[in-house]
Amino acid sequence: MSSYDALWKHWYEAQLNEQQYNRDSFSSEKPSLRPARHFDPSEDAEVLRKAMKGLGTNEDDIIRILTQRTLNQRMEIQEKYQQIHGRDLAKDLEKELSGIFEKVILSLLKPLPLFFAEQIKHATKGAGTDEGALIEILCTRDDNSLKTIKETFEEEYHKSIEEVVCKETGGDFEKLLMSIMAFCRDDSASSPSDVADELINEDIDEDNIRRIVTSYTFQFLNRVFNEYQEKTDLTSKSRPEYYATALHDAMDGAGTDDWPLIRIIVSRCEIDLGTIEEKYNELYEKDLIEQVKNTEN
Repeated sequence: MSSYDALWKHWYEAQLNEQQYNRDSFSSEKPSLRPARHFDPSEDAEVLRKAMKGLGTNEDDIIRILTQRTLNQRMEIQEKYQQIHGRDLAKDLEKELSGIFEKVILSLLKPLPLFFAEQIKHATKGAGTDEGALIEILCTRDDNSLKTIKETFEEEYHKSIEEVVCKETGGDFEKLLMSIMAFCRDDSASSPSDVADELINEDIDEDNIRRIVTSYTFQFLNRVFNEYQEKTDLTSKSRPEYYATALHDAMDGAGTDDWPLIRIIVSRCEIDLGTIEEKYNELYEKDLIEQVKNTEN
């Protein structure tokens, strides 16, 4: 088993855990993409090869296959494509496609740990740091998923995410990300009610807020915030609302911020994108699918 195969296996197990977490903690959350029935990776590989042979490219077939298969199924298609044709599917598509369409399709073909590692590199490259991308990637995933991203990043770029964070961020934001990358989430010694009381305390400082949000699992924090809302009548932003707002921001104003749009759709489609879509439609009184279709690109 190659190192990437091992990382993919660990990531897949982590995603199964997250999907179980969604069912346990957010019973209304639903994906927008489920495994294709009667799936045949060899047949799909043949359709994709035919779509790229000869003059022109059949983009409709590429879209039909790759956007209606789960990531695990897309990995199988790539393997079969290599076995049958002796060619790399991603490289063939890269030669045929361009623009944001190329970005989307190639993103669909990458194991998510590699995709996120590349996104972290992109967010910290050049002048300025895309703090929103770092928040979206590092602050919304459990320890198992983050460990896999970290291992992939180190294998791909020969440096640690911690090194990059220390170099490209500072102050409280750096402290937050470094605390998250310490992988110390543990619920065993606390109760949600007690932690909610800590948050309610007017004397709580930033260090203790950071300790709370980085020391407990998302399941536990969900219960903490429920307790907090009951005790204060204040509301916190739900995960679907966070992603709905991020999608809106990516498409708002002149032009479209491609990568947040791609990241959310590609990474959440098998987890809770259906719920995010409903929240978006509710918040902005617009249809998310139509808004994506109407983006500048």
